Amino acid sequence: MFFTGKIYVHHSAIARFFAPSDVCGSGGMHRQTIRCNPKWEGGGRFDMVIMHDRAGEEAVLGPKVAQLYLIFSFTDTTTEIEHHCALISMFPVDGDSDMKDPATGMWIVKRQEDGEDKPLPLQIVLLSEILRGAHLIPVYGTGYLPQDFSHVDALDSFYQYYVNPYVDNHTHEYLSRYDP
Repeated sequence: MFFTGKIYVHHSAIARFFAPSDVCGSGGMHRQTIRCNPKWEGGGRFDMVIMHDRAGEEAVLGPKVAQLYLIFSFTDTTTEIEHHCALISMFPVDGDSDMKDPATGMWIVKRQEDGEDKPLPLQIVLLSEILRGAHLIPVYGTGYLPQDFSHVDALDSFYQYYVNPYVDNHTHEYLSRYDP
């Protein structure tokens, strides 16, 4: 079976979520724009997101974090149902340590890899599986960064990243549910 319909590419999406403990906003409702734009201010912007924990078994393994590469939609020509999807690359919790970093109290994730000289493993998910944006901080190590290092390259330049639970109240509450 071949798909012969149109695929629409979007450079941003709105994540709406309820944070009852945060009274800012309309009754605890919040909205956040997540972006994946290849022509963002001279480079590309491919936001990090936190995925919904639908199955429940991930609670032991830590949060599900991914990087957006494409947001798109299409209509199934047989059922006339419109599907909103995203092409993502997962950043699973580092398997070397299934607990939070003891010094920072943050989860450590790393880019999912299939090995050298292989493309990134990408997957398509429904846009409804994305909860909200995420903020990652590189695990810098002991060396120095080059003077011409750009923040735009940060997600491609480091091996591990901290998932920042302190970026806002809702993120802190959501990530604290994974506490061991």
